[in-house]
Amino acid sequence: MKLLLRKESFGGTLFVPSSGKRFYLNTKEYSELTSTHKLPPDIEKSLGLQNLTNIDLIVVEPDFLPIENFSSPDKVFFELTRRCNLTCIQCLNDSGSELSDELNHSQKVKIISDLAQSGIQEVRFTGGEPLADKSWFEIAKEAKKYGLRVSFGSNGTLITEPVVKLMQSIGVNSVITSLDGLKDTHEAIRGYASWEKTILAISLLKEANIEVRVNFVLMRENIHEVYDLCEFILSKGVPVFLRRFIPSGRGSGSFHQILTQKEYDLLNQSLSPLIHQFGSLIQGHYINESPVLSRIPLPFKRKSCSAVHRGMVVLPNGKLSSCGFLADLGEGEIGDLQKESFLSIWRHLNETQYVHTFESRVGKFNQSNPGPANGCLALAHAYTNKGEG
Repeated sequence: MKLLLRKESFGGTLFVPSSGKRFYLNTKEYSELTSTHKLPPDIEKSLGLQNLTNIDLIVVEPDFLPIENFSSPDKVFFELTRRCNLTCIQCLNDSGSELSDELNHSQKVKIISDLAQSGIQEVRFTGGEPLADKSWFEIAKEAKKYGLRVSFGSNGTLITEPVVKLMQSIGVNSVITSLDGLKDTHEAIRGYASWEKTILAISLLKEANIEVRVNFVLMRENIHEVYDLCEFILSKGVPVFLRRFIPSGRGSGSFHQILTQKEYDLLNQSLSPLIHQFGSLIQGHYINESPVLSRIPLPFKRKSCSAVHRGMVVLPNGKLSSCGFLADLGEGEIGDLQKESFLSIWRHLNETQYVHTFESRVGKFNQSNPGPANGCLALAHAYTNKGEG
């Protein structure tokens, strides 16, 4: 079994790429695992792998071990291209056409190598539509070479049987696709004939035993179909994640689409039969949320917002952003992987307490936020800009 282990100030982050499970180790456990390649008993039990002797352990030890953060993010969202075959009305970054300065194949390969050596444990290829990039297969294969968990965030319409076979051949772990309502509502948001293609993609991925999840972006114009869509997808044994709407990209300025606390309360009530029946297969922002429990105490708070914490975004031109929404909302350049290594940028962000600039806006945002209180830096930033405008 292949395991990824990253050194931390508190010990280490252990990751199982095949399942996506992550465990935190203390310093003693980290030392013992690196020397004996034997898992702590509770982790063996959790994985159902007692007395496992064949561990392929890949260890990364970053030079910089911050006390108040992880030594590297867990996941990087890699926007392969801004090219997309759909023009969704709420697209977070106004995708459609390729950027003039997008990376070439060799530049993407170099970045994958840098990310792996930096301690990144999962790469999720997004866009635009990542499958619209001709290099997707070779780049994903490169990521798998380093033992990383590989996932795709795709609209699903380009996922055909040959594409699924290619994914199978390199061991793609997961695909997250999107449905925003039943057929008519979904296609009003995402485009004609997109519904059937996405439904077919879900079936093909299920048949190929590739993990698939459906994301549903909650908006005022589709909230009336949440229950029916969830029931339809969950009956196929496919998990659903209900995402909050963030006004950026083509959805910029659409603050009226954000649900209020009362609407979320009513939604939770209406979904309770499905939650009772399907359990954790249905989750979302403020919907049947599962608390994240750490098996050991961490010296810092594990934040709900992953920006400059558990996640980062590589844009199609190789520049870094805290998250895809913040990139579109005017965050500005915080690093360029064509000019410096990922870890050098990560060190700078942590040493300058970069993220605190955005976190300072969260409290004020939650005072006027019509929806549930949260720590989303992008929402807080969007509302701050709205106020300034």
